[in-house]
Amino acid sequence: MDTRPPRHLFHGFPSRIGQFWQNYLSRLKLFNRNIRLLLFGEFLVGLGMTSWGLFFNLYLEETGFSANPKSLIGATLVVANLAGAVFALPAGYLAGRYSLKLQLIIFQLASIAASALAMFAPGARSLYALIFAANATGVFARVAAGPLIMQNTTPAERTYAFSTNFIIMLVGGVAGNAFAGQIKAFLNRSGVAALLGYRWTIVGGIAFSLIGAIPFFFIRNAAPGEADVLSLRDWRKWNWPFFGKMLLPAGLIAIGAGLFNQFMNVYFKDRFRSSDEAIGIYMAAQSATMALGVMLAPALAEKFGKIRTIVAIQLLSLPFMSVLGFSENLHASVAAFIVRAALMNMASPVTSALMMELCRREEQGVVNALSILVWNVSWATSAQFFGTLKGNFKILFTIAIVLYFTASVFYFILFRKAESEKPADAPR
Repeated sequence: MDTRPPRHLFHGFPSRIGQFWQNYLSRLKLFNRNIRLLLFGEFLVGLGMTSWGLFFNLYLEETGFSANPKSLIGATLVVANLAGAVFALPAGYLAGRYSLKLQLIIFQLASIAASALAMFAPGARSLYALIFAANATGVFARVAAGPLIMQNTTPAERTYAFSTNFIIMLVGGVAGNAFAGQIKAFLNRSGVAALLGYRWTIVGGIAFSLIGAIPFFFIRNAAPGEADVLSLRDWRKWNWPFFGKMLLPAGLIAIGAGLFNQFMNVYFKDRFRSSDEAIGIYMAAQSATMALGVMLAPALAEKFGKIRTIVAIQLLSLPFMSVLGFSENLHASVAAFIVRAALMNMASPVTSALMMELCRREEQGVVNALSILVWNVSWATSAQFFGTLKGNFKILFTIAIVLYFTASVFYFILFRKAESEKPADAPR
């Protein structure tokens, strides 16, 4: 007869937590100088630009540029996403040929400048032009980051590098959302008009993000011959079947996410009459839980495989999307908002690492560019739907749930054997 005490659910839990942190920290120690500089710069940029994501839609509602603010918000997002889509492939081409460091610096600064100027646009047309410029230049910096991580990591720490890049931007978002919300609340209490309060809160964040470009100056370029050069002459030899398989589920997820993710500040403002300060707290809480989730993602991918992790996480997010679509309870909606975001964004760095690993080295910039292109086209399409449906979140979330489920099925069918079938010249 076994006289040992029964093993309960949490038996050995502290030791497992200790092992997890020990493993995680050991991988972080493998990051080289370039990765650490990139992460620091991305953190500072994310910290500063958070105010834009938090308040820009609400700022547009106050401008008076349009009799239909929802239409103005939708049109602005269409312009922004189309700019990213148009310039994604040129950005991918540059990433495969020229200095990634210079691209990060030049285009990050250009995007910040255009974003700041947009806050002083006198009308809708000039606003559209500056938003287009900000996103067109910003996509070059975003595309360059992926290949830079690939060049400066080994398979042992690569997924952790993508995850940490995601995490530090989220941590910046936690601080940025909370700080921006408090600044806006202070301006309200000081009697500053709503339009000016939004404008100066956003501009202050943009100005701070300039500091984020400083670490990029200290990144060391790859030595000649370390990275293959992409040639347009060989475009027929690019791995187009793989590109198509990758873009199908990614596009469905992007369309679904674009139907509501771009408008969650409007969702809380319109459905629950939440204050600006409260919305800032919701966004900060979301960023905090997303950071925790993304931190767990590499360990889950190591244990269960990248594809299984991606598919399971995406499917688990669907019940929480249902709550957001149909609940009239603020507390339930906030909880669902936080948990859903944590689940879905856990999959993002794992997906990025997998897609980059499955392609040839010289095509990594193109793969990153195509992902951004599809995401921007999809979000532009979704923004149009938002305006057409006049912000009917019940319909928007229903469509998004169907798209997420379909995309998860496609991910499993198309990539279930992919991790054991990497191309011969892919990084290992």
